[in-house]
Amino acid sequence: DFGTRIAEIYVDRVRLTIKFGIPPLIGVIAAGSIWLGAERMRSARLKSQEKSVEHAVETAYRENQKLLTETQEIHSSPFLDKLPTTEKSKLQSQLSNSQAQLNSINLFFQRYCSDGTAEDDITSENYQEARNSLITIEESISKIKAEVQEGRIVIQTQEDLILTQRNLETLIGEIRGLNLLEAFSQRAENTYSAGIGEIKRRNLGEAKQKEQELAGVKKDISQFSDLTAQIESLYESIVDIAK
Repeated sequence: DFGTRIAEIYVDRVRLTIKFGIPPLIGVIAAGSIWLGAERMRSARLKSQEKSVEHAVETAYRENQKLLTETQEIHSSPFLDKLPTTEKSKLQSQLSNSQAQLNSINLFFQRYCSDGTAEDDITSENYQEARNSLITIEESISKIKAEVQEGRIVIQTQEDLILTQRNLETLIGEIRGLNLLEAFSQRAENTYSAGIGEIKRRNLGEAKQKEQELAGVKKDISQFSDLTAQIESLYESIVDIAK
């Protein structure tokens, strides 16, 4: 320690004076200052490393808690039961596995981040051990995060398929309520049937495209009706003038 080092230098003061021409007291002070400065730098470096580990552990803790919440949200989604049986079973199994892994990881956080903060749990004595363990924890969290994201996409796709089907049914219902030419009616029915087929095959992109096409048919019908009304009005005006 600092006291021991100073004592050693003092005992050796005569040799230092002869060899370097440094007065004993000045030599002791200079050597002590250098040693103390080095110790302070070393202490600051270790403290910085400790703080870095604390920050990384807290970040991983928050991510772990977030993933636990997200897996529960997917589990409780009303669209989970709307999935095809095989896809539903696969997703449920994946979610259960993810939750089990996340709960297992909590053992690490109970030791190093017990209350959501690591400052009281990570010390200069154990921060290296925590850092080494954190590598495996972060790898597991990254894998689970990808699985949860995949689950979210599955649920979102199911929700979008249901919404698209509703939109198709609403559009065809509105079109069927109009007085149409056969050409428009057939075009609308064909587009609607094609859209429903894509939904059954779970092709969301193609189903949305058919929804847009059906909306286009409805717009064409509206424009044609307006044009027809204008022509009839113009015809009546010409007839009146001719009289």
